[in-house]
Amino acid sequence: MASEDAVRAAIGQDNNSFSTVGLARYVTAVANSGTCYDLTLIDKITDHSGNLLKNNSANVRNTIEMDKASWDAIHLGMRQMVENNAYLKDLPVSVAGKTGTAEENLNRANHALFVCYAPYEQPEIAIATRIAFGYSSSYAARTTKEIIQYYFDLVDEEELLNGVAEQMSGSTAIAD
Repeated sequence: MASEDAVRAAIGQDNNSFSTVGLARYVTAVANSGTCYDLTLIDKITDHSGNLLKNNSANVRNTIEMDKASWDAIHLGMRQMVENNAYLKDLPVSVAGKTGTAEENLNRANHALFVCYAPYEQPEIAIATRIAFGYSSSYAARTTKEIIQYYFDLVDEEELLNGVAEQMSGSTAIAD
C-alpha cells in the first residue's frame, strides 16, 4: 500500500514492499483474469508407486471482479511488453509479462524483477523472478527466459546446467 505518493505508486514508484511469492500470486491472478489462490508449495504427495496419499490443490482465496475489457487491456499490454523485449521476443511460446526495477537504497544496486505467464493464449505457468541487487530488470527477464525454455522443453537441460546458452547475437557462449 502506498503511503507517500499515490500517483507515483501507480507505476510502482513508492515505498511498497512485496515478496516474490506475493508477486507470483499476483501474476497468477492476472493470468487467469482474477482468481487468487492460497499459496501451496506442494501440489500432491504420492508414495513410491505413485499412489496419491494427499491432494494439496490450491483453494481459491478470492476473486477480482473487473470488466473483460480491462482484463483484455492488461493482458495485451503485458504481451506487447514481451514482444518488444530484446531478450524475450523470439521465444517460440507466447509469453505476457512485465519488467520492473525496484530501488531500495541509493547506496546499493537495484533489485531486478520480472513477472510473466505463458502461454499467453491459455496460461499454464506464472513466474516471478527477483534478483536481489541485480541492477536491472533485463537480468531477471533473461533468467526467466531460461526457466521458460526449460519448462516448455525448448532447450536441452544439459545446455542450461553447463552454462552453454544462446546469446542475443545468435552465437554460443561457454562458461568456464
